[in-house]
Amino acid sequence: MDKSSIFFAPSPRTIIPAIVETSPCAREEQTQVWWELNNMLAVRVALSNPDKSDARERHLDDHKRHLRSGSIKIIQSGPILDAAGMSSGGVVVAEVGSLDDMIRFSSEDPFVCHEIYSTVSIFEWRPTIGSHS
Repeated sequence: MDKSSIFFAPSPRTIIPAIVETSPCAREEQTQVWWELNNMLAVRVALSNPDKSDARERHLDDHKRHLRSGSIKIIQSGPILDAAGMSSGGVVVAEVGSLDDMIRFSSEDPFVCHEIYSTVSIFEWRPTIGSHS
């Protein structure tokens, strides 16, 4: 039997390795293919509650710890700035298995728990230009 890998894809979002290549490079390639077929990009757009600026300062470190926790694979994250350069919310772009993963992650964020964000919107994102297209 040769060392090539054979994949059976029963649906567009699932692949099952039938024969696994033994080289580390091939394993990385297979993992990347599996990840791309089984994950999506999700975007969370959260707008700040202006009445919660004191709470924002108190929970900022916990919020940052949560974003860096590794519970989802964050691609980009950062504040949304208003015309005066002040933070008025934040955006998170992450690779997730489903929107439920992003919803769960968001619901555990201290800024969400303490209502520092007045609105939180979560979307599946399908980029057409860039490194994920």
